[in-house]
Amino acid sequence: MKERLKAPELRFPGFTDDWEERKLGDTETHFTDGNYGESYPSAKDMSDKANGIPFLRGSDFSNGYLDSSNANYIKPEKHAELTSGHIKQDDIVLAVRGSLGTLGYATKENEGWNINSQLAILRTNKSEISGMFLIQYLLGSKGQKEIFSRNTGTALKQLPIKQLKDIPVPVPTLLEQQKIGSFFKKLDDTIDLHQRKLDLLKEQKKGYLQKMFPKNGAKVPELR
Repeated sequence: MKERLKAPELRFPGFTDDWEERKLGDTETHFTDGNYGESYPSAKDMSDKANGIPFLRGSDFSNGYLDSSNANYIKPEKHAELTSGHIKQDDIVLAVRGSLGTLGYATKENEGWNINSQLAILRTNKSEISGMFLIQYLLGSKGQKEIFSRNTGTALKQLPIKQLKDIPVPVPTLLEQQKIGSFFKKLDDTIDLHQRKLDLLKEQKKGYLQKMFPKNGAKVPELR
């Protein structure tokens, strides 16, 4: 079902059409999760970084993107068996158990990774909804509220796919979606660049402190 939305206060020049609102389940978005039944990987199916495929968990996210820094790995033959969990570029990966509601956008670098039972994949129809636009909405305060209001369970909370399909999302024209997605992607890239610079400065400070205040009375080098 489609509903008209009032145009947002902040828009790029040249866009004047009203936005529509639809439930995710009413769009052509494909949902899948990492519950593979009897085919779920066991210890003998695990591998290492050099020989395996990233098998993502609910902790393998960083600032809205996928992060394999501490990921588990499965053997290529097991990965080939678990085809429903293969990640494609522009997918949205969502933690439906464990780190509930955590989201990650799949870039080209993440193509061909796989997901475990804590995660689900939202794959949009690219002629209808841009994945980059959708994840920015879901990462915002309204999107987060919609996600967390749909968790079920008490001791072990989860986000059933059926509940995710009830989430209402704004749907502007595809061109406006792409403009918005590109804008936020550039912001993300700038944030990442400054974060790396900040991390480097922190390491430099740590090094200076260790040399300025050495243990066991070691000789202090001169600053240049």
